[in-house]
Amino acid sequence: MILLDEALKNNPEKAFVLGKMHYILNNYDRALADFDRALEMDPENAFALEYRGAVHFLLKNYDQALVDLNKALGINPESAFALQHRGAVHYMFNNYDQALVDLDKTLEIESENTFALTYRGVVYYIFNNYSKALVDLDRTLEIDPINAFALEYRGVVHYMLNNYGQALIDLDRALEIDPKSMFALKHRGVVHYTLKNYDLALADLNRTLVIDPKSTFALKYRCAVYYTLKDDVKVLEDLDRILEIDPEDVISLQINGVMNQKLHNYDQALVDLGRILEINPENVPMLVFRGNVYQILGNYDRAMIDLNKALEIDPNNELALGVRGIVYRNFGNYEQALANFNKALEINSESASSLEHRGRVYQMLGNYDAALMDYNRSIEIEPECRSALGYRGDLHRLLGNFEQSLVDFNKCLKVDPDNAFALANRGEVYLRFGNYDQARADLDRALEIDPENMVALENRGEVHEKLGNYDLAFADFDKALKINHDEFTFEH
Repeated sequence: MILLDEALKNNPEKAFVLGKMHYILNNYDRALADFDRALEMDPENAFALEYRGAVHFLLKNYDQALVDLNKALGINPESAFALQHRGAVHYMFNNYDQALVDLDKTLEIESENTFALTYRGVVYYIFNNYSKALVDLDRTLEIDPINAFALEYRGVVHYMLNNYGQALIDLDRALEIDPKSMFALKHRGVVHYTLKNYDLALADLNRTLVIDPKSTFALKYRCAVYYTLKDDVKVLEDLDRILEIDPEDVISLQINGVMNQKLHNYDQALVDLGRILEINPENVPMLVFRGNVYQILGNYDRAMIDLNKALEIDPNNELALGVRGIVYRNFGNYEQALANFNKALEINSESASSLEHRGRVYQMLGNYDAALMDYNRSIEIEPECRSALGYRGDLHRLLGNFEQSLVDFNKCLKVDPDNAFALANRGEVYLRFGNYDQARADLDRALEIDPENMVALENRGEVHEKLGNYDLAFADFDKALKINHDEFTFEH
């Protein structure tokens, strides 16, 4: 190469030849300088233009690449080399239709051109035309079995076709050729996640994030793995990182809101939902979600604003109707609550949630038969529905069916051991059975979770009275009287 450089000094006309040698040796900066020099001497040199365009493409200077390749093809419209690279540039610009035109024309000229076959296969993949994508990528790999780019994309196509074993074979092979391919690593991580190989999925996604800590794709899938493994803390950590990178990632904001609600981080959930609704004030699912968070917090006026707006946009939104029914119930407006639950059940008669909440309203109205029918149907649909089990247990307690009440509360607490409603009411059942120690244990636990649980305070006061602990009984009764709750209900 030193000899060629010396030759160039003596014979500047050889700049294109030297540039081509640098291009072949992957010395792209040197190649660019040589092609620049060649084009200074001959601005219409089509070969220098197309090769300089190819170098700009490899250096990711796509605008400049397109200028050179357009000019080269203006001089020589049948150049497969220029066409294939212009097709690749159009692909990088997401001009997929134009990319397909150039790649098709390239393959009319050179049917075995692996560069064009691979890129056309990738374009077909983007168009969801997986059968055509496989034809092109298979042909590329028949000609060039170690083409890592083709292996990566064929692996992804096989994944999309649910051919997970073949996807792993291709992605494994691609990573043998290029162990640092972020594309292959992150997609192999996705395949492992789909196959429930969670440790292997984490290994690949972690390696991806070492290479590119800002890969939101890898962060989202790692978040999905952590969610499946029930590692809520790490889920939130990854969601926070995604939102640092892209504060307007609506899907991540939504998931973050869901996770914060699940972990009872309601203030943060409201922050996330507020950001989503700033981006799109008419996002109905998020209006309903925020309305539900306000309902959980007892901020019924704010809940109503969001739920009414959601139902103005989508009058048949089953979830909005259900949550608004809960708010009306908590306001003591039972007729409006019933109207909302009835409409929700017209839309979806199998909604366990609407059934259990309508049952609760019927119970409050003294219509115990209707309440029991709704609770029973809700539990048939969703056997581990903690709310319906708790409410049915409460109804059986109210009707004096203490054995059946105990069965329901036990099932409820198996699903949700920290359910203060079920603990408080099971404590009362134990009290009626004269099992004061067990009653005291449940009531103490209920009050650890919810120190102002009026049902638990009243029942624990009665337990203390039965045991002759009158000072303790007085303290519980006094605290209960100071709490201005019309009724204790489930937290939803």
